[in-house]
Amino acid sequence: MRGWCVLAIALAGCFQPSPPRGLACETECPNGETCVDGLCHPEGYTAPDADPVDAPVDGVLAPDANLDPDNDGILTPDDNCPSVTNQNQHDEDGDKFGDACDPCPMLFGGDEDTDSDGVGDACDPQPAVAKQHWVVFEPFTSASTMWNYPTTGVVANDVMTLTGQTAQLKIGAKSARIFVGGTITNVSSSATSHQFGIWPDSTTSTNQYYFEAFDKTEGPENGFRLMAFDSVASNYIKLDEVLYVPPLPNGAFAVQYDYSSVQQNVSATGKFGSQTFTISSGAAMDLAIPEATSISFGAYSAKATIQYVAVLESVP
Repeated sequence: MRGWCVLAIALAGCFQPSPPRGLACETECPNGETCVDGLCHPEGYTAPDADPVDAPVDGVLAPDANLDPDNDGILTPDDNCPSVTNQNQHDEDGDKFGDACDPCPMLFGGDEDTDSDGVGDACDPQPAVAKQHWVVFEPFTSASTMWNYPTTGVVANDVMTLTGQTAQLKIGAKSARIFVGGTITNVSSSATSHQFGIWPDSTTSTNQYYFEAFDKTEGPENGFRLMAFDSVASNYIKLDEVLYVPPLPNGAFAVQYDYSSVQQNVSATGKFGSQTFTISSGAAMDLAIPEATSISFGAYSAKATIQYVAVLESVP
C-alpha cells in the first residue's frame, strides 16, 4: 500500500462555493450581493411583483426568473443554493447551505470566509490570505468520471465503499489539502494486519508519500503514520507516527492530509474512533516529494465507508 497526496487540474463544473445566501440584512451583504426585503440576494435580483404579470407562452405561464435565478427548477424560497445550479440539493454537513455553494461543505458552521476566497475559515489553511480554492467536493451522490473505481457497485447511497480495494481520484496539484471522512468497520480478526491509506500518484516520479492507519496484530507496528517509499531501493521510510493499541479503531473517522511539492512537506491530522493524531514531516533524505497527478484511497482487511472526499488547492 502506498501513501497519499494532493489536488488540482482545472475542474469546471458544479461545485462553486461562495458565501452563504439568504442571510438577513439591513443594507450590506457579502461579496456585493444585494439587500432586498431584508435578505441578501445575488446581484441583479429584484423582488417579484405582488401580482404576476408574465404572459402565457403557448398556453403556459412563463416562469419568473427572479424566483429561480440559477434555473435548476427549485424556487429560491426552497433552494439551499439559489445562485448555483444544484438540482440534488445535497447538504453534507446539514447546515441548510447546499454543497455547491458552501465554503466549507463538510463542517457544520464553517461558513465564515475572512479572506473571501470561497474557502471557509474552518477548512482554509490560510484563512487571512486568499491563496486557496476548491478543486472538488465529492459527496458520492452519483458515480463520477473523475474516479477510477475498482469495481462496479462501489458507489451507492451517497457513499463509496472500499473493502480490500483501491479507488483513484484523477486530479492532482503541487500543493493541496485533502479531506476524507466516513466510517471503518469489519476489521477482520483473522487478518495479520489492517490498513486505511491515502497516497499520491505521480507520472513524473516513482517516489511516493502517504498517510496510513495501520496495525499489525502481533505488534509492534500499530499507528497513524506518514511514510515514504523509495522505489529504487524498494525501501519504506517511516517519517512520523502516533501509536495506538490495535486493532484499527472502528467507527467514524476524519482525516485532513496536507501535501506540498513546493514546500517539500507533508502532514496529517484527524481521528479514528476515539483515537486522535497529528503528524508531520519534510521530505525523506534525497526523495523529493513529487507533484501529484492523482490521489488514491485504499482499505485492506477492513471496510471503509467513505462519505466525502474534498480537495483544496493552494496557489504557490
